[in-house]
Amino acid sequence: MIKPDYRGHGRSDGSDESPTRTIDYSIDVMNLIAGLSHIEDADTGNIFLYGHSMGGEIGLRILTVNQTLKGATLWAALTEPFPENTLYFVRKRSREEADRLQIKIDKVISPEEYNLISPLNYMDSIHAPILVHHGTDDESVPFKWSLAFREFMDNSGVDGRVPPSGVKRSAA
Repeated sequence: MIKPDYRGHGRSDGSDESPTRTIDYSIDVMNLIAGLSHIEDADTGNIFLYGHSMGGEIGLRILTVNQTLKGATLWAALTEPFPENTLYFVRKRSREEADRLQIKIDKVISPEEYNLISPLNYMDSIHAPILVHHGTDDESVPFKWSLAFREFMDNSGVDGRVPPSGVKRSAA
């Protein structure tokens, strides 16, 4: 198993201050996947992705552009469109901080461009099966996000399942 350490997190250098940091993290993970070919005995034809919370959003973005992945499991993934996927959490801490972040976002991305960033707009390019897990009592990522995502996946023809009412089941 290989796990990224996002810029500005853990022991990684860099900053996590960019208003588009999850795009930067997605690029880093795609480079990590590409670098697996340099690891002796790595089975590069059998790569699966796991993403939790923000990592679920990153995983979803990667699934839209990487056609070599065999599947993914997303746990309490951030599946709201940009920038709500980020602003929601900042707003929970501080409305003023969220307002400042919105200003930073709007300096680099116009509201008309928000849809270009959301992986939800590229679901038709996902060919790997996705298994989605989310607890009904999650106090961080709203469970209703995964319910809406399940409906979105069903309407997009993506092979995936979100367990109804928080009951875990495996994809067929």
